[in-house]
Amino acid sequence: VYWCAACETALAEAEIEYDDHKSYSVYVKFAVRDGKGKLPEKDTYVVIWTTTPWTLPANVAICLHPEFEYTLLDNGQEKLLVAAE
Repeated sequence: VYWCAACETALAEAEIEYDDHKSYSVYVKFAVRDGKGKLPEKDTYVVIWTTTPWTLPANVAICLHPEFEYTLLDNGQEKLLVAAE
């Protein structure tokens, strides 16, 4: 059932309109502070992607999915942890 949150009523399928819009995103790198013995800490960063950059100042941690594969890229100046796929 389609629902109008503003009107608090059900909507017919004919009343539904879709609007394609652009969602901007940013990539940000965070320094690794504690690699837990699995990641080097010097000049090592985790790269994340978000469409809600206004939430970045409140970030206190980065989570990695245990079933995803990650790779550590070394460009000679720094190491970047990114998703492999």
